[in-house]
Amino acid sequence: MLFVPGDQPRMLARARQVPADALILDLEDAVAAADKPRARTLVAQALAEGFPASTAVCVRPNSRGTGLLEEDLAILRGLGGALGASGAADQVRHLRRVCRQLLLQAESAREGNELVVRLWRYAGFGCGALLAILLA
Repeated sequence: MLFVPGDQPRMLARARQVPADALILDLEDAVAAADKPRARTLVAQALAEGFPASTAVCVRPNSRGTGLLEEDLAILRGLGGALGASGAADQVRHLRRVCRQLLLQAESAREGNELVVRLWRYAGFGCGALLAILLA
């Protein structure tokens, strides 16, 4: 069994060549909080590209207490129904659609993060100005 951090594209690619009975694509401990959206995207892309048929592939989602489990499971739910009842061409189509969706979600998360950073900067400036006025 080989655990592969979901945010490491080189390791995900290399995992295809390693003789392992099972690969665990890790979205939990091995991935820093800031890299979780990117890890979801990379894992979905790796699943879309496929792994050797002789290797069992599992995804280790985040735990319930983190608030990230639903986002992880949404990706897997989207893949599960489509992949279980379709042919190879349909599976590739479904995986590509999921990858596009993940890229959009990652971009949305990045924009949200930038907004929070700007708001904290403005708040810091405002607090600093208020402090300067009070001390003057």
